[in-house]
Amino acid sequence: LSSPPSLPPSVSLSHYLSLSLSLPPSLPPSLSLTQVILPDLAVLRIAVYDDNNKLIGQRILPLEGLQAGYRHISLRNEGNKPLSLPTVFCNIVLKTYVPEGFGAIVDALSDPKKFLSIAEKRADQMRALGIETVATPV
Repeated sequence: LSSPPSLPPSVSLSHYLSLSLSLPPSLPPSLSLTQVILPDLAVLRIAVYDDNNKLIGQRILPLEGLQAGYRHISLRNEGNKPLSLPTVFCNIVLKTYVPEGFGAIVDALSDPKKFLSIAEKRADQMRALGIETVATPV
């Protein structure tokens, strides 16, 4: 038997955000995951601890199920049973990761009319300089 392939590093990395809660609560810094290679396998664990390092509540959410916007995330206990009061209020912003060098392709696919008009202007400028260009298929 061969061993199963390992997961890419972005899936197995853990990101920690630590803050102290006070009254009134202050806004925490943001947590950013810049590149997740396999979002269907990745999860986000939100855990809240008290000053004595005792778990108040936690929530494990699959990244694929996250929705953008302001959310109240209800917490659960160690046994994953729902707790009635503790919630975490957060703003979730989702962006699509585009590798370096592919930004122009994504822009062209997201707004093809703008891309074609830019391409036509470029072809007109090249013709004005006396350089013939190959017509792009529509």
